[in-house]
Amino acid sequence: MATAAAAAATTAAVRSRRPRRRPRASPPSRAAGRDARRDPETREKKPALIIPGFLSGFQKYEEMRRLLESSTLGLGPIAIAPVTIADWVPTLLGGDFRGILDKVDGAADELLSRSKARKIAIVGHSAGGWLARTWLGRAPYSGGKRYRGVDRCDVLLTLGTPHYSLEAYPFGRIEERRAGDGLDEDLADADADDARADDTWTPERARGSTLALTNFRYPGAFERGVRYVSVCGAGEIGADFDLLALLRGGAGGAKKDALRSMFAGVSYEASTGSSPRGVDGDGVTPIARALLDGSETLVLDGVAHQPGGEDDAPWYGSPGVVEKWAPLLGESP
Repeated sequence: MATAAAAAATTAAVRSRRPRRRPRASPPSRAAGRDARRDPETREKKPALIIPGFLSGFQKYEEMRRLLESSTLGLGPIAIAPVTIADWVPTLLGGDFRGILDKVDGAADELLSRSKARKIAIVGHSAGGWLARTWLGRAPYSGGKRYRGVDRCDVLLTLGTPHYSLEAYPFGRIEERRAGDGLDEDLADADADDARADDTWTPERARGSTLALTNFRYPGAFERGVRYVSVCGAGEIGADFDLLALLRGGAGGAKKDALRSMFAGVSYEASTGSSPRGVDGDGVTPIARALLDGSETLVLDGVAHQPGGEDDAPWYGSPGVVEKWAPLLGESP
């Protein structure tokens, strides 16, 4: 398990980095500013929308929703975007994320219609967190659809989101097929320095990956008027996968620990593109890849990425864990 000092050091280091903002960012929200100055007793309840993570359906987040609604934090109503496991399957085969983003968009509109609030908070788990950043943006996505979620959201809190994953999966990945996303127009309008501002999130990478497109267009805590919070679990230290060492190892708890660290390492290496040895994270996402530049950060020791893990370890949606990050939802920028 990682020490609290190591987690704090990682958090402090990421806090110090500030994102480059591009001139297309939306202006600050006056409504959000007024809400933030209201007396807590008269402030409208903050509605929140949960976006499921990769290959996860809405059912997995029911307990999280109930815990948020039953809290004394003045939140509500709470909804879950009706994403199913089947919705993710086309993205494994080179499809885009329009089907999921359309469901998020519709759920956000429906949630606002049930609330007196002007804007909602988003809770994005895993890939749901970086997809929320795509949804916030004003630029066209695949098919020319403009979601402009920034007009309806003023808090984005992400849970174990691999914001900076290099997507270097062991068996590769199929590049996405998108059309009408306006990327060519972006490049035509940008000056040369802007187009080459980041040597990782390049136009070439953005053409085949929505995550890369999001980092290219909306780097860091990009949207003014939106409060960004990055939460990541800690304590699962990665290891290089070594089948021979595993076979030579003993039985029982030590072998289980080694296997868990190796599987975490496979995921960490996909995110970082380098050896996972000694890398800390939630078992799927490394801490350093989960903390968005310019966001507020919270590292939770002993919290796993998914429910139902080894020894039934707590995850982001467990009782006692939700209460640690939920208070951050009620504060507008």
